[in-house]
Amino acid sequence: EWFFFQKLSTHWLKRHAFMLTAIVITIALIAGLYIGINQLEKIDLGYSLRDFTLSQRLLTELRVVIFYVSLLFWPHPSRLNLDHDFPLSSSLTTPFTTLLSISAIVALAALARHLAPKERFLSFGIIWFLGNLVIESSVIPLEIIFEHRTYLPLVFGIAAIVFLAGRILKPQWLKIAALIMAVAVCAVWTHDRNAIWQDDVTLWSDCVKKSPGKARPHYNLGLALEASGRSGEAIQSYLQAVRINPNHAEAYNNLGVAHAEKGMLPEAVHYYSLSLRINPAFDRAHHNLGLALAGQGRMNEALRHFSEALRINPDYANAHHNLGIALAGKGQLDKAVNHLKRAVHIRPDFAEAHNNLGLAQVKRGNLKQAVESFAEALRIDPDYGEARRNLRLALRQTKQL
Repeated sequence: EWFFFQKLSTHWLKRHAFMLTAIVITIALIAGLYIGINQLEKIDLGYSLRDFTLSQRLLTELRVVIFYVSLLFWPHPSRLNLDHDFPLSSSLTTPFTTLLSISAIVALAALARHLAPKERFLSFGIIWFLGNLVIESSVIPLEIIFEHRTYLPLVFGIAAIVFLAGRILKPQWLKIAALIMAVAVCAVWTHDRNAIWQDDVTLWSDCVKKSPGKARPHYNLGLALEASGRSGEAIQSYLQAVRINPNHAEAYNNLGVAHAEKGMLPEAVHYYSLSLRINPAFDRAHHNLGLALAGQGRMNEALRHFSEALRINPDYANAHHNLGIALAGKGQLDKAVNHLKRAVHIRPDFAEAHNNLGLAQVKRGNLKQAVESFAEALRIDPDYGEARRNLRLALRQTKQL
C-alpha cells in the first residue's frame, strides 16, 4: 500500500502512525504467544545440537544469501542439491567471500533505496527477495542452507528480472525469442532435475555426489537402499556416514539392522553396542540389540535391553511385543501376556502381537481368549497363515469343529 499506492509518502505514514504501530504490536504479541517468551534459551539449546555456532551461522548466511541470488540467474541442475555441504565462515575474511557478500548485500539494499522513487517495481523486487530471507538467515538455529527457502522470495525476484528484461529488449521479436529460449532451457533443466527426484535412491545418490563430505546424505542413501532391498550397498553407505561422523548413533543402529537382516548377528550386536555407547538412551538400539541377543540365545541379556527400551519409551509397542515373547519362552506367562496386551493396546493393528498373545493364552489354558486373539490377527491380515493355523488348532481344542 505504502510502497506502490501511496508513493512512499512520509505524510501518509505519519497520518497512519497509530494504526501501523497497533498492527506491529499485534503481530508481535501473536508471535510471542506462538513461539513463547524463553526464546534465548531455545536458541541456546538449538545451537547446542548443531555443529556450528551463532556467529558462524550469521557470517555464513551472508554468503548463502548471495548464493540464493545467483540461483535467480543460473539455476542449473548441477547447482541444485537437497542437502548442501556449505563451508562455514569463521570471520569476515575467512573465507574472503564473506566480506564480498556483505558488501554485495549492502549494495543491493542501497540500489533498492536509490531505485525506489522512480523504479518502484525493481526496487520492490530487491526488497522482497532480501526481506523474505531475513528470518531464515538470522540468529534462529536452523540448517545453514535449503533451496526451498527461496520459493517465496523468487516470486517478485523473478518478476523484477522479467520486468527489466522487457525494458532492455526493445524489438518485439527479440522479446518473444528470449521468452521461448528461457522456457525451453528451463524445461530441459526441469526434466533433468525431475529425473533426480524420481525416487529416494536417485535423490540421495545425487546428494552424495554433490556433498560427499557430509554424513547425512550417506545415511539417508543407506535408508533408501535398505528400503529397496539393497542391504549390501546400504551397509557401505552407513559405513561412509560413520567414517565422516563417528558419533552417528542412528547410522550404527542401522548398520546393526542391515547385518541382522543378513543373519550376521555378532556383527549386528557389535554395531548396536556402538550405537548405545554414543547414545545410551536410544530406545530402538536397545530393542534391536535385544532381538540380536535373543537370536543368539542370550535371553537374560535380551530381556534387560527390552526392559531398558521400555523404561526409555513406555509406549514402544515392538519392545512390549518382543519382551512378551521372551518372557513366554522363559515360562513367565502372566508377565508375557501383560506385555503382549500392552503391545496390541498401543498398536491395535499389530497382527503379529495378536497372534503371539493368542499363543501365550493357549499356554495359560485360556483358549477362549486365544481364539479371540487369533481371530483378531486374521481380521487385520486375512493372509496371515500362522494365525489361521493357530486358530484352527484352538477351535479344535475347544471342540468347535
